[in-house]
Amino acid sequence: MEFEKALENVLQNLGFNHWLYFLAISSVQIFGNPHITAMAFLGKTPGFSCNTDKEKKLDPCKSQCDKYVFEKNYTSISTEWNLVCDESYKVPLAQEILMFGFLLGVVVLGSGSDKMGRLRTLMICLYIQVIAQASMLFCTSYFQFALSRFLLGFTAGGSSLTSYVIIMENILSHHRALAGTVGQIAFALGNVTFSLMAFYIRDWRMLSLAIAVTNVPFLFLSCFIPESPRWLMSEGRISEAEDALYRVGKMSNPTFNRQMVSITETKEEGPKANSGTFDAFRTPEIRRRLLALMFAWFTCSFVYYGLTMNATSQGSNMYVSFALSGLVEVPAHLICTVALNRIGRKRCLFLAFFTGGLSCLFVDFTSSTSGLFSPLSLSLVGKMGIAMAFNGIYLFSLELFPTVIRNGAMGLCSMAARVGGIAAPLLSNYGEDITFVGFGVTGVISGLLMLMLPETLGLPLPETIDDVECWKNSKKSRTSSKITVSVS
Repeated sequence: MEFEKALENVLQNLGFNHWLYFLAISSVQIFGNPHITAMAFLGKTPGFSCNTDKEKKLDPCKSQCDKYVFEKNYTSISTEWNLVCDESYKVPLAQEILMFGFLLGVVVLGSGSDKMGRLRTLMICLYIQVIAQASMLFCTSYFQFALSRFLLGFTAGGSSLTSYVIIMENILSHHRALAGTVGQIAFALGNVTFSLMAFYIRDWRMLSLAIAVTNVPFLFLSCFIPESPRWLMSEGRISEAEDALYRVGKMSNPTFNRQMVSITETKEEGPKANSGTFDAFRTPEIRRRLLALMFAWFTCSFVYYGLTMNATSQGSNMYVSFALSGLVEVPAHLICTVALNRIGRKRCLFLAFFTGGLSCLFVDFTSSTSGLFSPLSLSLVGKMGIAMAFNGIYLFSLELFPTVIRNGAMGLCSMAARVGGIAAPLLSNYGEDITFVGFGVTGVISGLLMLMLPETLGLPLPETIDDVECWKNSKKSRTSSKITVSVS
């Protein structure tokens, strides 16, 4: 774990520029949020009637209509291509296509960033996102729109995961919880900024263009932030790792100079193993961790998106409702930050999952219509619990996987989360009682699974598969390549 000691020497005190570095990457989540949640407004269907129904008393879906007349409050793909009645299924289908792309992206690009680098993967994703989002301005058919959504989902899966890993690989262990929370709050605040954009820009094509424009500044991120030195060192690219570590140190200490970083690599017996994503299933300890975490990630997305689905359909103002759906997460993330560092990762996650799960279960058994034990209150408690879990599970997973497969393993976990996001609306077809039982049971099981995993608070990140497999037996010989770092 020599790199962790070197990073501690480099980052003795986090400087103002280093926090700007974190905020710049976290901002990708604020303005990247609309890529994922855009259908809340782009797919919203205003009131409509049949053009032959002058008094607007008939059901337009049961009338002989040759044209639909929509209210003029805003436009969407529903008004553009008449996606109502028998064609209404195409609106949620567009979101399912994005989530399917997201699922593929976290696997393909998560594994790819372990091979070609964190920063390069992030920049490729950001460029494609801007192009795909802006292309919606010129879509002339639903098929073209759906293709753009797929590309957005595919690259959003890569950018959200990779930006998080870049931050966590370049920060000390006692700062990871705070840095992770900044990213989670950033995504939640993305709901607020997107609500404001949608409120002032009522045309869906112009709104799509505005989303693309707000993401253009991030195309220059590579000019200001370095590649992850931890990843470079794991690849044996010593000279580049020295340069990257120097740039990281310079952010915290303006007097830091290049000569203060010296890296040498000494190899012990045995060739360096090339580790891929599915090597996570090859060894017992990592396999155990991965399966438990994949279920927990599934639960996070399953319950989170289940409780927040159709936020724009709640309340009297869809813009305010959507904004509040993000703001309610902020206190949950702040509480989680303190708890992760005070009581540990797995205890915090156990309490978060258990609280969220029990709250959802109690919804089916409460007879109160108001007060603390009303269905609404219990649902909000469940939402806060699962928001805390979603925050902490990122950090806990990152600390449990070694560098050589970290992004790929995180990609598999995120893939499980996308499956959960797709499953949530499917379960709702069976009624509210069964839905909340499903949320509650998965939440409680995930909480219990967290107790089976090792605590990582204050520990350095594992570098190799052997670091994890030898966790219970530190005397076991290692054959992987070791790297020695000295900072003078």
